[in-house]
Amino acid sequence: MRKLSRAGWIISGLALIAGCQPDTKSTEKAQLAALPVRATSAASSSPAALAAPYTGYHRYQGTVGGQLVTVELTFKPAHDHEPAACQGSYYYGYGKGGTLALESNAAYQPGRPLALTEPSDTEKRTITGQWQASQPAGAMLSGTWASPGGRLRPFVLREEYQDARHHQLAVRYEILTEGAEGPLPQPKDGAAANSNYSATATLERGYLHLLGPDTLRPALRQLQCPGPARRRAERQAYLRDNPVQEETEGITDVTFNDYGLLSVSTFQTWYSGGTHLGHSAGNAIYDLATGAPVELAQLLWPSAEAQFRALVIRHFQADADSLPEDWLDADQPAVAGHVGLELNNILLTFEESDLTNKVVGGVKIYIPYAEVVPLLRPGTPLARMLRERGLWRPGNK
Repeated sequence: MRKLSRAGWIISGLALIAGCQPDTKSTEKAQLAALPVRATSAASSSPAALAAPYTGYHRYQGTVGGQLVTVELTFKPAHDHEPAACQGSYYYGYGKGGTLALESNAAYQPGRPLALTEPSDTEKRTITGQWQASQPAGAMLSGTWASPGGRLRPFVLREEYQDARHHQLAVRYEILTEGAEGPLPQPKDGAAANSNYSATATLERGYLHLLGPDTLRPALRQLQCPGPARRRAERQAYLRDNPVQEETEGITDVTFNDYGLLSVSTFQTWYSGGTHLGHSAGNAIYDLATGAPVELAQLLWPSAEAQFRALVIRHFQADADSLPEDWLDADQPAVAGHVGLELNNILLTFEESDLTNKVVGGVKIYIPYAEVVPLLRPGTPLARMLRERGLWRPGNK
């Protein structure tokens, strides 16, 4: 695992086969009207809302062929000679069957009806479906899903971030990547003679920027990144206090944003001279009801921490190409700070500087929830999510 690209995108050049249009416009309107009306933070139909650029993460709920579905899409505007693009995923029901990928083709145009390709996860990149909406990207979408064999199913989606009781299910966001440069003090140990030495210090930092009305919710205030002027000042201050030649840090990805929980991935690289860069990676979980971080110790029974660590090591040995001997030391590394969530797994992310001084590369560990449930306390935000999805064991009270 290495640093994601500036926007963290993998955009395919697959050709898009246009899906068939629904039978009538009136049918689509009736289906949209039939969706349950919830407090939706981005479903405004005001002219100002519709005129705003449709960028960042958007979450939809609705039906495909009558089956309940949740769709997550991230829209990227055109930038630095890169075309506008959309990518995401969706799942049926409670997501027990996993997610299916979605992506636009190279000809994506924000003002045109949204068209998406559903590629398989295989290396052959076969197409399993096409989504053709009747509208451009917006708070409501309707159209037709088409299989490679020509089977057609209508879909109807509405942007949703809260449930019927106004509880926060997810947040709209974008990940901002911004940089800064500053003078690097002249080293006193002769490091300037190193061909890799630079007299300029550079910093690149990733931020979670909440979008729309979510930015105004008091509970989510601590998750919001600072304003532009403060971000610039903080980066310059960091460079003055931390004289490294090059550093990248901050949030790189959101791995889970649903059921009132937000899980983000963090990454850091630094170079102060020498042969290798330093690397570190981790994850963090937040409760969207309070905005507070959810720590590993809050999720596990006190007596289960050793069992959880043994579970992590077992998966590490099975999933990783090699296990650094240093990592087996009881004090290295701390598992806390590396635990995140995916739809159906606990995720742990480590980089070489988290594991050992040796250059071993990054490691991601995926532990299915079924293996972790016996170790979890009831009454936590994670337990609530698992119970709602039918993944909580009856024996776990």
